[in-house]
Amino acid sequence: MEFPLVSIPNSAMPNVIYHYCNAQGLKGIIEGKAIWLSDVRCCNDYMEHNWLKEKYDYKIDSLRAQEESEFHSALAAEKANYREHLAFVACFSTHGDVLSQWRAYAEDGAGFAIGFDPRYFKFSPSLPTYGSDVSVTCGLLPVCYDEIEQNQLIEQILDEYRQKALLGATPADLREVAEACYFNLQMISIFCKNPAFKEENEWRIVYRPLISRGSSGLEVFGGNSNIFFRTRNHNIIPYFKLSFAEKQIVNPVTEIILGPKRRLTDESDVLCWLLERNGSSCGRLKQSSATYR
Repeated sequence: MEFPLVSIPNSAMPNVIYHYCNAQGLKGIIEGKAIWLSDVRCCNDYMEHNWLKEKYDYKIDSLRAQEESEFHSALAAEKANYREHLAFVACFSTHGDVLSQWRAYAEDGAGFAIGFDPRYFKFSPSLPTYGSDVSVTCGLLPVCYDEIEQNQLIEQILDEYRQKALLGATPADLREVAEACYFNLQMISIFCKNPAFKEENEWRIVYRPLISRGSSGLEVFGGNSNIFFRTRNHNIIPYFKLSFAEKQIVNPVTEIILGPKRRLTDESDVLCWLLERNGSSCGRLKQSSATYR
C-alpha cells in the first residue's frame, strides 16, 4: 500500500524572500554561494517541530476515548513509539524591512536582509519526502500560524486515513495506514508555528535527508551536500549546504537591504565589490527605513 503525502493549502509564491543575517553571514553566503539548511530543532522557537505535535497527539487520545477501534489503537501505538523525523531548514521572510526581524536575526539592526528570487531554486510549495533527488527531498513552504487552519489540517489527515483504514483487510494493513497517518501529521508540523511568530511572515526551504549509520560509517541520502557542523551558543549544530552556484537565467540574489544601524552611503562600493567579485550582479542595494539605533 502506498500513501502520498497530504496536500497543503495553496499559497502564491512570493516574488522575493528575505534572509536576515549579520555581516559574517552575508559574506559567507555570497562567497560560498550557498544557503545553510540547519537542524530545525536548533531554531529560536523551542517548540519548533513540536507545536503541532501536542495538538495532534491530544486529538488522537480524544478520538480513541470517544471510539475504541483498531485504527485508533494503531494510531495510539504510533504515538507511543514516536520516532522523530529530522528536517533541515533555511528561514526567510516575505518582508525585508521589519524591525523585530532586524533585532532578532540581524545583529540588532547592524546586519542585512538578503533578497532571494525563489524561482531560482525551482522548489514547489509542497511537503518534501525521503528520496535520492532534491526535487522530492526539498520544498519551499509558507509557515502556517493560524490555529484554526492548523486544527483543520489535523482533522483532514485523520479523516482521510480513517477512511483508508476502513479498507484495510488485515491488522498489518491497519498498522501501515496508522504509520502513514502519523508520518503525515509529523510532516505538516514542519510548517506550523505558534501564532506569536506571525509577524515573521516566514517561508522556509525544508530538506528531508535520510541519515543512517551503515557499515562504512555515516551515510546521507537526499541528493544534497554532505553533512557539516557549526557551533552556536555552546551547541554543535548539523547543517547542509544548498548551493546556488549553478548559472541560470534567474539571478538568485535580487537585492540586499542594509539594517537600520548601517549606512548605504558608506558601504555601497564594498557591497558591490563583494557581489561582483563572487559572480553576482550588484543588484539593488537599499537602506532600511527603520529609525532604530
